[in-house]
Amino acid sequence: MNITCVTKIEDLPSAAEWNRLAGGSPFRSWEWLGSWWETYGSDYQMAVLLIYSSEAAAASEDELLAIAPFYLERSKARGQVISFFGDGKVCSDYVGVL
Repeated sequence: MNITCVTKIEDLPSAAEWNRLAGGSPFRSWEWLGSWWETYGSDYQMAVLLIYSSEAAAASEDELLAIAPFYLERSKARGQVISFFGDGKVCSDYVGVL
């Protein structure tokens, strides 16, 4: 297994790959969470974990197995906090690892 931490939106997987792992949940879709990041993300540091299979037979790239869409928030009162995209702002249900 390979785990990569992505800190820039342009390094995220495609919307199709993201949505494949979202399991049909609209609040986990790229359309919802990507819009959430564009709206609220400027105050935070992206820290999305991408988990890849290292056993993809005869493939040029490893298979994307999971996405953990985290962001980091820093404050004087609470220190550094890690949260899921969609958490704490607007009404996002079912936030978690895809």
